[in-house]
Amino acid sequence: MQVFSDELVKLAVALVVLVVGSFGSYALHKLQGWLQAQKAKDHLGIIDIITDAAAQYAEVELRGQAGLDKRQAAINFAINALAQHGIKVSADVIIAGIENGLNKLKQSGGEIKANPTPSPIEGLSDVVSK
Repeated sequence: MQVFSDELVKLAVALVVLVVGSFGSYALHKLQGWLQAQKAKDHLGIIDIITDAAAQYAEVELRGQAGLDKRQAAINFAINALAQHGIKVSADVIIAGIENGLNKLKQSGGEIKANPTPSPIEGLSDVVSK
């Protein structure tokens, strides 16, 4: 009878370890997915800030030049700024962000209003405010 109860205890412990391990694995998987979503969300915010700044920079620095020159300068500015922060995005995303920044410029009368939260990119406002 003792052997039977010992085997039953071993089986119960194995089942508890299996259930706890499965739950832990599931929880870690969900946490990893949440962290990836937060990282992507943060990158989108940084991309938006940089493309807005690039649009404003091109408008200020290249006043009087052709629109295509301004667009290319804004694209180059955004690509360089994003590359410095290790963010890789397609040219289409950058162009769309710059177009969005230009629309914000037109709606606000020439200057994009700063977000109530400080920019996570140090020195970016100094470059744009030239």
